[in-house]
Amino acid sequence: SQQDASSSISQDMIEQELRIAEIENSLHNWSIPLVKKCEVYKQHSIWSTNQDEVHILEYSYLGTKTNKIINLLEQIVLNEHIRKGYNFIHLGLIQVVAKPNYRLGVNSPILLLLRDLRMKQFSNSIISILEGNLHDGPAFFNCYPNFSMNIRNEKTCNALKLYVKIPDEILDEESGPIQIIFRIYYKVTKIDYNYKALRSSPKNETILVEAKLNKSSIQVPRRLSHEEVISKIPED
Repeated sequence: SQQDASSSISQDMIEQELRIAEIENSLHNWSIPLVKKCEVYKQHSIWSTNQDEVHILEYSYLGTKTNKIINLLEQIVLNEHIRKGYNFIHLGLIQVVAKPNYRLGVNSPILLLLRDLRMKQFSNSIISILEGNLHDGPAFFNCYPNFSMNIRNEKTCNALKLYVKIPDEILDEESGPIQIIFRIYYKVTKIDYNYKALRSSPKNETILVEAKLNKSSIQVPRRLSHEEVISKIPED
């Protein structure tokens, strides 16, 4: 009957609205996956020193413009370690997330370049790359640099930069449409020694993970070749 059909349509609309609300709630509550310290560095529970301590830095840029450069190591953080007599910082893991500050379903290509600016050649400066689309939710990568730097060198605080690139015609950059979150696992030492890092990312590829929040929060890994991505972008 017409009444039954109308009731069925109404029920379908309610279920659809509930599903949309559920997806939007998933996006709002989604956070960067936590990696345990013991998965980054070999841990010693009995014999340990201050130099064995694994530090974690986490920053969130709530309204990143469409073309922005973010500095990952602030001098104020390094100064605190220098004040305590440390000389070197070892980078065990860098996690970077791009999260949309708008509804899902919008075509949102994005390119993130994590670079070590101590390298003069552009291709050599690339540590990790995120080339993806935020259409279905956040995208992120876990990068295991496994190298150390002298924190007393004045250039160290500006060595790690994250370049954020989004097409200008899609989003109003003044509205800060993209949230960038990064987390760094690191050690500081007085002597540049064996840091007991457990993993090291390959030089020319990144494992990108895209969260498909419209498909029951599935996270899909994808292997990116740095060479292929770099060939499509101009050096600057």
